[in-house]
Amino acid sequence: MTATAVLPELDEIQRLNAEFEHAPAEEVLRWGIETYGPRIVTLSSFGASSGALLHMLAQIDNTVPVVFLQTHFHFDETLKHRDLLADRYGLTVENWEVWGGRPEFLRNYGEDLNKKPNLIGVQMPEGARESAARTGVDLCCWLNKVEPMQRALRNRDAYVTSLRRDGGSEIRARTQIVELYKPKGRDRPLVKINPIANWDKKRLWKYVHENGVPVHELFPLGYKSIGCKPCTTPVGEDQHEREGRWSGIVKLECGIHSSDQPLNYSI
Repeated sequence: MTATAVLPELDEIQRLNAEFEHAPAEEVLRWGIETYGPRIVTLSSFGASSGALLHMLAQIDNTVPVVFLQTHFHFDETLKHRDLLADRYGLTVENWEVWGGRPEFLRNYGEDLNKKPNLIGVQMPEGARESAARTGVDLCCWLNKVEPMQRALRNRDAYVTSLRRDGGSEIRARTQIVELYKPKGRDRPLVKINPIANWDKKRLWKYVHENGVPVHELFPLGYKSIGCKPCTTPVGEDQHEREGRWSGIVKLECGIHSSDQPLNYSI
């Protein structure tokens, strides 16, 4: 593995997606690690179904760092789940948090930023303004998740996610297995690899059960999609898993998967 992998052109991305659409997820993940290591990481929320990808990673190369966006608003059960999976699979977890740290965030915004209906009089970083943050919850997500992720990926060439097309939003429905980005402020493009993009929920949970992957403690209590505690609620059997996120407002994504559009969407 080299530290200076040649990043693919758009026509190569198109070819890879055609090839990987029917390939095992393990093959896709192995390709990503062999191609972009050691400048590749995995992004994980350690939520309800995140263990499947982490189990897969551990079988191939558990030295690939796992980026966790530590918002300090997580359920205690999520932090417990993070530590359990890291210990079981021998993973190295990088905890990335708001710029300046939690005390600085609380001094500037307090605990209830997510409850503010607008941002009048609120300190707005330039990046949040460019991302069109309009409410307190938008800004809270940008400060605690989007911007820390941008820093975590700054010196990486590629990252892996557990996004699935049946994830409940338009952005997730368009997910390709390999995506190419040109984030602002970067000299080199960034490759995003989604090995289980074409899995449905049934296939995901089949993998979890067959491989004895630990499940988040809150999942059996109706928490099907688990994010920050103030913005996550349980859902009923007839509801989609993402309906438990930001309940009552028109919001389905925190921004880490929607702040940039892949270059290959325009192909």
